[in-house]
Amino acid sequence: MNIATIREALQTVVLAGVVASNNTANVYAYPPESPELPAVMILPAPFENGQYVNYWGSFGRHLYAVGLRLELRIAGTEVDAARTLDDYLSTAMPAIIDAIKANPTLSGACETVLLRSSAVPGRFASSEMETARTWLASSVSIEVHARKEAQ
Repeated sequence: MNIATIREALQTVVLAGVVASNNTANVYAYPPESPELPAVMILPAPFENGQYVNYWGSFGRHLYAVGLRLELRIAGTEVDAARTLDDYLSTAMPAIIDAIKANPTLSGACETVLLRSSAVPGRFASSEMETARTWLASSVSIEVHARKEAQ
């Protein structure tokens, strides 16, 4: 299991979903301090009892588990940002969720990706006075199962 490989493979799959949705977004496996919006950022996240990585073999198949989340940040007016965010999270059109479901092994980078749920969107503002900006954000919880890499 290589977490960097998983994050980069997830970035590739999510970018394909963004392109298919006819929207645009920057997709970051490792987000910069000030990402260009709209953005989809792949971040560590707890998935069970606050765990980020579960090294204990589980599910009878000796799989490791990694908790990640996709944080979607959309700038713009309240209504425009909300509509765009809904587009990204929808399953009625080609979108991020469908792209991940269509490639649950991330092209072989893991055994499977489990999409859990998305958080209620919230409005946020940067605290940097020189580059102050606001955005609407929601996160999609993900659990990735992977095998130990061959020695």
